[in-house]
Amino acid sequence: MRNRTSSVMLLALLGLAVVGLRARPASAQVPKVTAGEVVDRETLKGFVTWATAVSAAITDINEGSRLIQAVRTEGSDYNVGNMYLIFMTPDGQVFIHGEDPHMDGTNVFDVADENGTRVVQQLLAAGAAGGGFVEWCWDDPQDPDDARCKDSYALQYHSQVAGTDLVVVGGYYQDLSGAGQPLPSVPLPEVTAADVVDRESLRQFVHGSLDWLIELVGQVGFERATEWKALMREEGGPFKSGPIYLFVLTPEGYAIFHGADPWREGRTAIDNTDSRGKPFVREVIAAAQGGGGFVEYFWDDPTIQGDEDTGTPKVSYAVSFKSDLPIYQGVEFIVGAGFYRNFSTAEAEMAAADWLNRFGRSVASQAMEMIGNRVLQASDGPDQVTVGGRTVDLAALRGRGGVFGGLNALAPAASRTGGMAPTSFLPTSVGGLLGETSFRISPGQDAGGGGDYSLWGAGELTRFSAREGGGSGRGEIVTAALGADYRLGSVLAGLAVSHSLGSGGFDLGRAGDDDAGDVSTNLTSAFPYARLALSDRLSLWGALGYGFGRLDISGSGEQEPSSDISMRMVGLGAQGDLMGAGDPADFKLSLRADGFVAQVNSEEVEGRSELTTDVSRARVMLDASRGYTLSSGEMIQPNLRVGMRRDGGDVDTGFGMELGGGLAFLDLERGLTISVHGRKLVAHEQSQYEEWGLGGSITLNPQGAGRGLSLRASPSWGSTASGLAQLWAQGATGLTPNGYGYGLGSRRLDAEIGYGVDALAGRGTFTPYARLVLSEQPGAGHFGAGRSPGPFALMPLHASGRSLYGYHMGGRLNVGSGLWLNVEGGRNDYGAGSGPANSVTLNLAMNW
Repeated sequence: MRNRTSSVMLLALLGLAVVGLRARPASAQVPKVTAGEVVDRETLKGFVTWATAVSAAITDINEGSRLIQAVRTEGSDYNVGNMYLIFMTPDGQVFIHGEDPHMDGTNVFDVADENGTRVVQQLLAAGAAGGGFVEWCWDDPQDPDDARCKDSYALQYHSQVAGTDLVVVGGYYQDLSGAGQPLPSVPLPEVTAADVVDRESLRQFVHGSLDWLIELVGQVGFERATEWKALMREEGGPFKSGPIYLFVLTPEGYAIFHGADPWREGRTAIDNTDSRGKPFVREVIAAAQGGGGFVEYFWDDPTIQGDEDTGTPKVSYAVSFKSDLPIYQGVEFIVGAGFYRNFSTAEAEMAAADWLNRFGRSVASQAMEMIGNRVLQASDGPDQVTVGGRTVDLAALRGRGGVFGGLNALAPAASRTGGMAPTSFLPTSVGGLLGETSFRISPGQDAGGGGDYSLWGAGELTRFSAREGGGSGRGEIVTAALGADYRLGSVLAGLAVSHSLGSGGFDLGRAGDDDAGDVSTNLTSAFPYARLALSDRLSLWGALGYGFGRLDISGSGEQEPSSDISMRMVGLGAQGDLMGAGDPADFKLSLRADGFVAQVNSEEVEGRSELTTDVSRARVMLDASRGYTLSSGEMIQPNLRVGMRRDGGDVDTGFGMELGGGLAFLDLERGLTISVHGRKLVAHEQSQYEEWGLGGSITLNPQGAGRGLSLRASPSWGSTASGLAQLWAQGATGLTPNGYGYGLGSRRLDAEIGYGVDALAGRGTFTPYARLVLSEQPGAGHFGAGRSPGPFALMPLHASGRSLYGYHMGGRLNVGSGLWLNVEGGRNDYGAGSGPANSVTLNLAMNW
């Protein structure tokens, strides 16, 4: 060390030997500005320029020695406080350090300031460019009033004695004691910033980083803070990965270290609030002082464009510790870090509550549907299998050969509500196939001959898509059930076991693509049930239910904890004929009604409180009809239907009521059928929503069964398709404007003439036909839900922007009720200005 210091001193003397301390002609032209006179950038430049000129004027080695002594003497013209000079070679080696002689000979070329800026390299470049200012950031731990970022000035000159260039730097007093020496080898934390994916990994990262920092600072002190701060800011290093970084605060909220924004250091953040006004800095400090804890808030995610005002959910963890280092003995620091999520815990809890409401209502509804259908079937009937809504005729399958016999064995399932089956409007799909599949096997009486027992199974599917702002955006819930029961006289009792799977998602509508999540549930339930037959036409039944399962929410950017869920339910129902007899001419009044109340509970887990939702449903459907036979043999049958449903709970609640009726005339001898029907939505959850329809049809087929001449004409006004099935299955929220293809005020005429002949050796019918379709929709103000169209419905059809005129010719082949093939060519005109459209279509359908 002594030899190196002597050599450096000799080189310094030789380098300065070209000039002397006394004024020379070169320095006489440069105004004298001493270190004590530096107050701004201009005087700093003057000081370095004057000192460089003095150095360049020295020609004697002895005078050079006196200059070195003056440069290192506190209070001299060259050294006052932090204003002193540093002489460096162009490769970054310290030639003379005005404050610390031990730095002479040390290479500081790679030294960076607290911002990670290679400040020495910038100083050397500025000096070589003819002089210039360089800003550098370093907080002097010995001076609390020291500004964090300061200006320095560098100027280069050539030493004729040393034969090399030297750079004179003033205003730069960063601690360089650790320059050129690597930081001690301290074990890095096992969990790095890149490993943070959830709360637990965040907690481990903060504690591991704090242990590393305490150990390192204990060895090197705060004097080398620039180096360990630069390491903690290194992108992709152990302490910073994208938006995951460390921060250090004082209990008063001053930033000591910030891994992403060094400019925040030295400033107070105690009063900072997030985009929703939450004082998150105070809460972070309180959580840390409470033994360490998590705080959620909304903050700008630098990786997302557009969340600057709304923020993105962020979770921070912080812990407090007191320093035992001599310089900061007993001082408390807050150390923490955070990561961004797709949604906050509060939003996850809201989504979970919304989903539990929908899931609980759906599972309870599906159980009531399956058990209700079971208890209302006769136990002593033939075995039954229904697949995708088609009842398989087991006798036909056993007794008929060939593919057509098998196809004809598939017949439409008997309607569960007298032509208003709740699943009749569902599209055929894998889920729809399960939702319309069931079986029942009745082996017969027990060994004692006192009663009979049955085994049965069924499946149900529920899909939903919430409206804007309606919570869970989409979802599907499938339930499969197996049951067994025993009937003795008028009493039937049994037990059904079901398993339900639900999956869905939600979108919070914030900036970016990561504000969505998925939710899933599974539930295994048991339902004891019983039925009491009050008569051979009217029955009452009831069911109890209890289930248990799991709720999962994902997509938040961390693994959300699963929670146990449970469900309790009680339901009652009734169905049968209140009035009527076996004679079709008698007045008949049929009733189907049921209702339930259910409660779903989700246990408390970390970050999500206990949730309890209550749902309910009540449905009533009445169907009244009477048949009249005229003296000449014709039949007239008027009918009236009314359906009501009330849904309670927190999601998709409301009341709906629809009234419908019709009149049918049937002349079997002539093959003539005339019908008129109408409907009106009497009540809906949306008071401005209105829907009605009036229609009819005339069909003539003298030979019957589709053979021979056939004529058909079907005019309609408004939405004539009955909404009772949808009201029964989905409630008032299931009825939407223009949900049936023809909105309020629309008109349509569909007419066809054809001639059917036998095909396939009598197993089918082939019918060539011609068809005319005329339809018209009113203006946009009347399309779907809206005001009554007034006289529009009575005006003649004419061309408009929403009209359709179609002319079609084709042929169709029907094989029993199982196979249908149609080939059709047509020409459609969609109104003024749209032009005609020609088409050829081929349709093949199997009723399965």
